[in-house]
Amino acid sequence: MMNDDTFLDEMDLPMANHNEELETISENALRPLFDTTRFQFCTQDRRDKGIDLTYELKKSGKHIGFRFIIQLKATESISPNKSDGSFSLQLDTSNINYLLNQGAPAFYILYDVNSKSFFYESLTDILKFLNEKDSNWGKQKSHVVRFSTLLASTGYEKMYKVAYDYGVMQRTLKERATYISSTINSRDRITIDTDFNITDDAKIREMIEVLGFDLINKGEWRKILFMHKKASGNIATSALYNLILGIANYYGGSRWNAISFLKAASIAQSELNDGLVRHLKYFDATVKYAVGLISEDVYNEKVKNLGENDPLRLFIQLENAKTKYIKSFGNQFGEDFTGYLSEVNAIINDPDANDNVALTAKCELILFEGYKNNMDFLSGMAEIKCCQ
Repeated sequence: MMNDDTFLDEMDLPMANHNEELETISENALRPLFDTTRFQFCTQDRRDKGIDLTYELKKSGKHIGFRFIIQLKATESISPNKSDGSFSLQLDTSNINYLLNQGAPAFYILYDVNSKSFFYESLTDILKFLNEKDSNWGKQKSHVVRFSTLLASTGYEKMYKVAYDYGVMQRTLKERATYISSTINSRDRITIDTDFNITDDAKIREMIEVLGFDLINKGEWRKILFMHKKASGNIATSALYNLILGIANYYGGSRWNAISFLKAASIAQSELNDGLVRHLKYFDATVKYAVGLISEDVYNEKVKNLGENDPLRLFIQLENAKTKYIKSFGNQFGEDFTGYLSEVNAIINDPDANDNVALTAKCELILFEGYKNNMDFLSGMAEIKCCQ
């Protein structure tokens, strides 16, 4: 009987599965298409429920640990839709959920045996489509999805980019979450946008506390306000953080916001050194005086002696020069402007004047010079009319 070639045909053995044969054909055709310098095929001891292929990314010749998964489908009987040439395929909800639970980017790839073409759709795009169609899509047993994008056109680049961006996001999120959990600032939050960009309160606070005064001294306080806006509303703040935000808001013209931040800084001013406390007292008095919360006498009393041995003295000198000049309006205008100009130039050229002092002084000088020129013009026009 062993010499009879037909004896196996009559034996009770597992039947071949045509669908499995199609999957094997499609996998054999697909794997060589991935660039081995960028994609590493990950072998599997067994085929997971719904996962056919797993790839790891390479970058600069290194394995970087970022992976994505593929659910491979194949057909030789489905005809393309006449309207757009796409292929309609029914996907089980259980399979969609299974891929979603993997915690890695996932893609469906459909192989059309007849045209020997691969089409693909990302799990993310499929989920967007299902949610737009019906937010309760999970209650259905299956869904029909159209495949129209050729893998050869954009697929490989998209898979690499999606897996890379997702991997970077996960790596950054884990690192920052670990850092936040080890600090006392339990109010800090981490936010992720739709492009996987991560912003965490701890990093924003650190940047503002480290770079804040340098940015203010360079006149770049807008950058501070921009960074603060990226933080969550629950960011845990310090006296230093609030002081810097108070000063930045003052220069930005948001005086009531400045008062709020400076008040918060005052509550915790024991965290600040003596020099920063003097800055806090000066700007707190200046902002309150600017909005009319305190009188000139109270303001002068508060700032008296604050900057005797500190660069803060230049701000006080600038404020005093401005106040003196404003009081002289209408009384020997030209002579007083000359004196104001002399005082401001002395502040700008002072060896202790940083960029912020100099910039503030120049801006105020331009403001009052413009005011003087307007007044001179109106006075001159009035004289001409009188002569006529």
